[in-house]
Amino acid sequence: MDVVEIDTYVTKDGQIVVCHDPTINRTTTGSGKIADLTLNEIRQFKLRDLNGNPTNAVMPTLKEALLAGRGRILYNIDYSPRDASTTGIFNIVNECGMIDRCFFYTGNKPAYVNELFQLSLNAHAYPWGGSLTNYEQLLNYPRPFFLQFDFSQVGQNSMIDATKRGMLVSVNILDSDFENTFISGDFSQMDNLINGDVRMIQTDICENVISYLRIKGYR
Repeated sequence: MDVVEIDTYVTKDGQIVVCHDPTINRTTTGSGKIADLTLNEIRQFKLRDLNGNPTNAVMPTLKEALLAGRGRILYNIDYSPRDASTTGIFNIVNECGMIDRCFFYTGNKPAYVNELFQLSLNAHAYPWGGSLTNYEQLLNYPRPFFLQFDFSQVGQNSMIDATKRGMLVSVNILDSDFENTFISGDFSQMDNLINGDVRMIQTDICENVISYLRIKGYR
């Protein structure tokens, strides 16, 4: 199953939108902080594509983004360093009927996990796994949870330990040499992830990774 990672921010008029940056400078034809602009003001500008060219699309709200992929993909919602609250994110996901289709990335903030479980024990908490304290509270629940590790910062032993504790390991290979090495034809690091029982990989070279996983019989 494919998963898309999205980041959230809150507009001046309280709308939760999907954008990686706190400003619209890089991703749209406009400029300014999302927190200083209303949704209508932001939508006066067009989104840019990967090459910086203007498109006909405008910045989506979280609800619009979720409904666009409902029933087809899963969502990793990163709100850990953002200004959208756990309750605000949860309410929109719940309204869309997608509690079972979304991972709530709580990052390095165990308190966010508590907030989420106060809203629903069925929600999929998705913390950063760099420290045992970030996920030890999850060990008390009768179901597994995904943990995110950064390939450039965490060794394979840590991921294996998490797997032994019943967690599902997810690895972020963004901002590391992993992707360049993989594209060059060295698949050894990817094989290590596969052999380490990694269940989810976050990457910007999706087509390359998917093609390799198909060759290995995992897609």
